[in-house]
Formats: sequence, structure tokens, C-alpha cells
Amino acid sequence: MRHLLVFSSLFSASLLAQEISSQDLRNWNDRVLAASQDSRGKGRDAASQAIVGTAARQRADALAQLIRQDPEAALRSALPEEALQQLRSQVPAVDVPVLESWGTWSGRAEHIILDGEDESHQDWITISAGGKQVDVHFTGDTVPGIQCGDQLTVSGVRLGDSIAAGSSSVLVASSNASGGCSTQGEQKTAVLMVNFPTVKSSLSLEQVEVNFFQSTGRSLNTYWNETSYGKTTATGNVFGWFTLDRTYSCDEYYQMLEAAILAADPVIDFTAYSRLFVVFPQSGSCAWAGISTVGCAYRSSPGDGGFLASVAWLPTKYMTSNTTAVKLIAHEAGHGLGLYHARARTFEGEPVGTQTAAGTVLSYGDKLSSMGSWNLGHYAAPHKSILGWLSAGSSVRVVESSSVHTIQPIEVSPAGLQALKVRRGTDGNSWLWLESRRKLGDFDSSLSSSAFNGVLVHLDVSGPPYTDLLDFAPSTSSTLDASLNVGQTWVDPYSNLTLKVLSGDDNGVTVSADYGATSCTTAPPTMTLMPTKVTVARGATSYLFLTIQNRDTQNCPSSEFEISAPEPGGWTTTVPTPKVKLTPGGESTVFMTKTVPSSAASGSYPFQAVVKRGAETKTISGTIVVP
Repeated sequence: MRHLLVFSSLFSASLLAQEISSQDLRNWNDRVLAASQDSRGKGRDAASQAIVGTAARQRADALAQLIRQDPEAALRSALPEEALQQLRSQVPAVDVPVLESWGTWSGRAEHIILDGEDESHQDWITISAGGKQVDVHFTGDTVPGIQCGDQLTVSGVRLGDSIAAGSSSVLVASSNASGGCSTQGEQKTAVLMVNFPTVKSSLSLEQVEVNFFQSTGRSLNTYWNETSYGKTTATGNVFGWFTLDRTYSCDEYYQMLEAAILAADPVIDFTAYSRLFVVFPQSGSCAWAGISTVGCAYRSSPGDGGFLASVAWLPTKYMTSNTTAVKLIAHEAGHGLGLYHARARTFEGEPVGTQTAAGTVLSYGDKLSSMGSWNLGHYAAPHKSILGWLSAGSSVRVVESSSVHTIQPIEVSPAGLQALKVRRGTDGNSWLWLESRRKLGDFDSSLSSSAFNGVLVHLDVSGPPYTDLLDFAPSTSSTLDASLNVGQTWVDPYSNLTLKVLSGDDNGVTVSADYGATSCTTAPPTMTLMPTKVTVARGATSYLFLTIQNRDTQNCPSSEFEISAPEPGGWTTTVPTPKVKLTPGGESTVFMTKTVPSSAASGSYPFQAVVKRGAETKTISGTIVVP
């Protein structure tokens, strides 16, 4: 895991690094290709070859940084395979690769989340591919639902030990529960208290034991016990203090873990625990407040061998206040159970947009769930469902037809009907989770009263482990008043669904879902071109990828889209799949090739991809640069 130790420092250091843009990389592409062409003109003498190699190494530094900062831009701006093949004959093979490669890679995944003090976060995902741990950086604002141990396959561009992933698939591992990492039952927890030779904490072990294990008041144990309706508890031990061999910075968390396991190994049987926390004093400033694996991963100790456990790292400064400590512990422990963040997803001036609209994602925006930002609220209903704390049928009811339902407050135990999963439109592909909150218990009683006026609604377009709170009071800047209140009616402008909160009190909330008549509304397709600008040598061929999405409403028939790319005139263009048939909401990615004539002059050549459906035509533009 050495690469994780190196790249993890970028969580803070990258904030100081100069930003690299796709244009910066394209400029480097032009320099390398120009140097390559000049070298060929000079018979590839040693001096010109050295210039090519130097330019390629400098360009590699820019590409490596762009993969980390903006993987989508890296995919758009990486060199096509034809240009790379030409350069490989001129750039000597070295231990540190200086040229990227396009391909597909698979391996066992490890996923950690670094939660920043300022409500920022980083996801670090790696796969074990070809005997190496390789970092994977995804495009877009949402990391796929990946837990430690899953088999992850990604396609895209790789440079050394980093991949910019344009597509991915996940084969969910079944080893966690069978290996002792179930989300239910007694969660055996070991808390390792570590000091450094020159940095020590005066925090009492008794205070930490209270924060994790006390059976009354607030602790991780009482939080899980209350929010799971008694299905999950935390038991275990606090061990320490262990003085490690040296002082570790906040970014050396894996090194710190290895040192902590080594120091504690004589007194702990690690195979008896499935939840592991390392509590340590900060040796300097930290960019994050806590770190956790997502789910459980295999570790090893010298005396006990291999064991399966989730791991979290917590600074001692958050452990002195019981309230602050439990907020952080419940959040990081939720990651250990496999949960992602409780987000908010907002739309300009309305609670939710079209079924294909992305909206704006606020990573910690749900301040009513401890998986959001610094609060003691229950995990939201979709999260409880994935943990098995709410059961389909008895606790969660799927609604797909006009009906009326009464749901209990989510705090009531034992759990009766406490959540509705409502299809958004009779032909919709997204769902709305409805739940009710009340000031009950040790945890939700700490929440803002504005959360208890009706039902909270979470959008589900991709399923857990994320939750996305919708704001039914979009005119205010806060999501604390996000509920659809008693007496209010919401008519979905983009489907035939109407929700109305008929009544509510401490015993429950009654909601009606009505599905009216549907109609077909057509809309122009969404088109995405990758890359939009590419450098191609004379006589070489570029591969361009066009993604088309049918944005018609769900009850419209399928449509056939014709694809062409006539510009630039006189160039050889192939479109192997000139027609695609898509259902509403469906999408397809096709590729086309453009070969630069050997007689083409240096310069920029605009081109267009054209999509037609009957009389409707839509275009998207790109540029090919000939050096």
C-alpha cells in the first residue's frame, strides 16, 4: 500500500499545487508531437531523441496531476493510441512510465473516505492490478458504490499507478458478512490509543470508553442500538496507550495503522474484532477530521495473521467532548458499515428537476443524518434499509399506484411501517423515499424542530449507499427545513405523481400518492463527445466517442437516431454504428474514426457529430489539431 501513503498526502498538498487544465495538457501534446516529428526529420539522432524524451517526461507530470485533479479532462486530452504507438518507438522504456495507455483493468478494490474539517472530502479507491496497487479516479461528482473487497473493473487511461476511469463495473463481494463483518448483531470493536515519542495526549481512556461503549446516554453503542431498533450494538475494548516508533503525520494513516498493529499485537487478538479505530494526537495541522474504510478489508498482524475489519482514524482533539465525539464516531463507523455520505441534492427554484437532471450535490448537505455534517441524527431510511435495519414489506412499503399510507416516526421502536419508497411516475426510473422524524430518543431529539413538520424526501436514482435529501423549501438557503409539511401538496412537473401530506402527529404521518394520466413529451437528445479536442499526426487516425441519451418522457415510444460526422470535408470518416434505437431515458455510446490526410496542413480543424431523428437535427462540435 505504499502508493496510498504517497498519494494520500495530496489531500492537503494538492491544495497548494498549481492547477493543470486540459488546455495545458494539449499544449504538452503539441510539444511532444512536434518534437517527435522533428526527430523523425533528423533521422532520429541522439540529440533530437533526447528532446523527445525530456518533453514526454514533463508532459507525464502534467498528465499525472490532471488525472488526480480532473479525470474527465484527462480522458478528453490524453493522446490517441495511434500517436502513442508512434511515440513509444522514440521514448525509451523506464521504470516510471512517461506515456499513458488505454485499456481495461480489474482487481480487488479498497476504498477509504477522508472527511475534511471544512466539509470537503476525498475518496481514495485502489485496485490490485498486475501485482500493483493502482489509484482509480472517476469522472463526475459521484463515486460508484464500491466497498473494500469488491471486484472492480475500470476502462480508461492509465499512467503508471493511476487510472482515469471513463467507465466501471462492480462485482459486489460477499466475503464481508460471511467473514464476520455483518452490519447487524454485536460489532466487536477495538480502539487503539496511540501516542508518538514527542507528541502525547492527556485524554483519559475512560472518556474514550464512554464515547464508544456506555450503555446509557450517548455513545456509538447507544446510537447503533437506538437507530437499528436493537439489531446492532457496539461492544469491545479500549487499548493503550501505545507509544509508536516515531511521529506520524495525519497523511501517513496507513503507516500509522501498521505501527499501531505492531505495537498492540502482543496484547490484542485482532481476529476477535471486526471494527478497528486508531485514536491519536495530531502532530501538526490536519486537513481532515476523520478517515474510514468503506466496509471491511483484510489486514494482518505478526501474531494473529490475517483478519477482516473496517478501520477508522480519529484525532484525540475530537474525543474530549462526548457530543462531538459521538457525532464523528457515528459518521466514520457508518462508513465502516458500508455507507456513503448523506447528501443534499438541490435544483434551482424547485424541489427536484427532470428525471435526467443532475442538480447540485452537497456532499454533507443532509444535516439530519449523522452521515451528513456534524449532527446526531439517525441514518436516513435508505441507509437503514441497506443495513438491514428496515425490512422490505414490514418497515418499507413500495408505492407504485394511487394509495394512502400512514408511517410511524423513524425513531419508534420496534419498527413498524416507517418508510415509503414511491416510484416517481408510473413509468419513472427514479424513486422517492419518504420518512417522518420526531424529537424522540437520545439522538433525533437534538435536531432542529423544522425537521418535524411533515415528511423528509430522499431522491433515489442509483440506490444506496448514498442518500440525497430533497429541499421542499428551496427559497431558503438551509436544508434543515427541507420537509414536505403537513397540509402541503406537491405536484411533480415531470411525471404524473402527486404527493400530499394529509395529517401528522407524534404517532405518525399520513401521506397520499396519486398517479394521474400520462402523456408523451419529446425532448432533444443529450449528446456528449469525448474528446472534444485531440491532437492527431498526419496520416494517423483518431477515435472519438459520442454518447447519446434519449430525453423523452417515459411513456413515449423508442426512437431511432442517425449518426454522421461530415466535417472536415475530404477526410476519411467511419461510423461503424450509424443508427441506434433508444427507449426514453436510454443511452448509447458509439465511436467514430477520423483519419488525417497526409497532405493536411498544420492547424486546427473543427468537426461536428450530427444526430438526426426524423426532421430533428442536433450537433456537437470538436476540434482536431494537426501539429
